[in-house]
Amino acid sequence: MPGRFFVFLSQKLLLLGLTTFILVGVILFNSNAYSANEQTHIPIEDSPAMVAVNPFTNIAVITHGHANTDTVSIVDLGSERVMTDLVK
Repeated sequence: MPGRFFVFLSQKLLLLGLTTFILVGVILFNSNAYSANEQTHIPIEDSPAMVAVNPFTNIAVITHGHANTDTVSIVDLGSERVMTDLVK
């Protein structure tokens, strides 16, 4: 019954291959880029109202909530600094 042996062996090799693939993927792609323990403080004006983040450019646009303030801050999240403040 050599056919049954090869079927059994191929099933075990497939299981071993999938397990190895999953473990390598977890190890390679595991990242703590968004760690709950590390926080960065970027100085901007008071009362940010809304935030829009572009994940491709890693830039955030922040509007401020004061009624008498018409500014928008552009923040580079890669360098963690305010690039510019736009005033109306």
